[in-house]
Amino acid sequence: MKEGRYECIPTHLNQLTDKPMQNRCVTASERAGVSFSVYLDHDLDLGTHQTIKFNQVIINDGNGYNIYTGVFTCPESGVYMFSFFIGGRSETSTPTGEYAQLMVNDQHVIDAVVDTFHSSQDLQGGNTVIKRLKQGDAVWIGSLAGHVEGRPGLRISTFSDVYLYP
Repeated sequence: MKEGRYECIPTHLNQLTDKPMQNRCVTASERAGVSFSVYLDHDLDLGTHQTIKFNQVIINDGNGYNIYTGVFTCPESGVYMFSFFIGGRSETSTPTGEYAQLMVNDQHVIDAVVDTFHSSQDLQGGNTVIKRLKQGDAVWIGSLAGHVEGRPGLRISTFSDVYLYP
């Protein structure tokens, strides 16, 4: 239902009673949302505590992700869902691995690991987390050393986020 420049949307349903849904009026900018999805189009060999700079953008609503720094700067306080995957490939029979961490303001939140064990093996490791952020918080994927696989036609190293609610 529309009321002027606002749209009223259902925001709550009490499942224990027959009470109707309650409505809350939101502006067009509130409905616009914040999300990004990016990938890496080239291989990286990284040292400890380096930021993985995913350089190709699929979507960047809200312009929070910066391809030059690899950092998402939270444009609006609220609850966000982050997901990331790291691709790995071994070119030799020697096992190789990449260990990555999702970081928020220099605080370690979750990890992902990918270990390859034989030549020409492609694998992914990843993780997902839901986290409350404040406006201005910085979120990135940090390497704990290793090789990250990325190619234009093989988009297996990715980083994504979606704003869920205030």
